[in-house]
Amino acid sequence: MSLKKNIHVFVILFCIVLCPPVFAQGISTITAVCGEWVGYTNKDGSGAYWEVLKAIYEPMGIKVDTKTLPWARAVINIKARDSDALVGAYYHQDQDGKDYLYPKWHLSVEDNITAVYKKGAVFDWQAQGLKDLSGKRIGWIRGYDFDGGFLNHINIIKCELNNLSSGIKMLYLNRIDILLDYKASILLEAKKLKIDLNKKMVVQVAKQGDKLFVAFANTDKSKSLIQIYDKQMDQLVESGEIEAIYEKWGFGKEKFGKDRYSYK
Repeated sequence: MSLKKNIHVFVILFCIVLCPPVFAQGISTITAVCGEWVGYTNKDGSGAYWEVLKAIYEPMGIKVDTKTLPWARAVINIKARDSDALVGAYYHQDQDGKDYLYPKWHLSVEDNITAVYKKGAVFDWQAQGLKDLSGKRIGWIRGYDFDGGFLNHINIIKCELNNLSSGIKMLYLNRIDILLDYKASILLEAKKLKIDLNKKMVVQVAKQGDKLFVAFANTDKSKSLIQIYDKQMDQLVESGEIEAIYEKWGFGKEKFGKDRYSYK
């Protein structure tokens, strides 16, 4: 075989072995959207969730473009296929293969969902649980859809909020009975408002956290992105890198459980 042919064969083998397969698929970027969750999805592109996505895709030559939007707009953005991935979504079986495509691996285990209400309000949590919320005015961030999840089949009065600040103010003005969100987010917003919730409010766990996923737009590009996601996540889990990322950002190892979601 001539030297010229040897060089040609070597170049082909080099590309097959070392060049990431995503280049053959024509994928150079992934656009991921989420609400702004401090420490997880900061506006500047830093945070635990953004870092996990970068650890998955950047070694494969795919640039991760991050975008923070109000959660309801982020959901609409993905359903309209204007971006590739919604970060931190619940798994909904009825939307799988329709509005979204889901990977096998989850992204994290969410913080507990917390209820905040005025001291003196009588809620029989221990005896009746969530059923005791029937008829109550309950506020949460628009697009979180708690009534389609753990509050399903409970006759509540839903009050969707644009932000937590307005929710806290509505609590003090007796315009809602309960505010639902994640404890860290609620406490951070109260601090910004210079409000000490402990003086007049009860802060109590309403529901243990579920697994959160990256929900992909229903496109052919997403099918390739999901294959990469699950393959790379296998490595992040096996090496312990994903737990290290959460610990780096001040979250414990419990933010990620190694068991896969069993829907597939």
